[in-house]
Amino acid sequence: MSDRTDSTQPPWHWIIEQATVVELDGSTLPDPESGEPRTAIVVRMPAFVAEHLAAALRAWSQVGQLVIDAWSGGETETASTLLAAAQVARRHDDAAGAAPNDQG
Repeated sequence: MSDRTDSTQPPWHWIIEQATVVELDGSTLPDPESGEPRTAIVVRMPAFVAEHLAAALRAWSQVGQLVIDAWSGGETETASTLLAAAQVARRHDDAAGAAPNDQG
């Protein structure tokens, strides 16, 4: 992933429900087919949001597997990755002495 070259405010910045930040910060990721750089969408969220999103993606994938015969795996990898990241973030917060979040 390319890092931003300047330190100015991102050109596009959204906050969702006072917990999740979505930005177009100038970084890029390679397109999996062409290898060409494409604008990255950066999402920052606390662990409890990642856990909820992971649960929703896992449920969506399970429903898809029941409904569609040729299901290609859905979003189980994304869900598993988000859940693992959330668990690491919670351990990091606990070690740093952060107050537990009662929304999780």
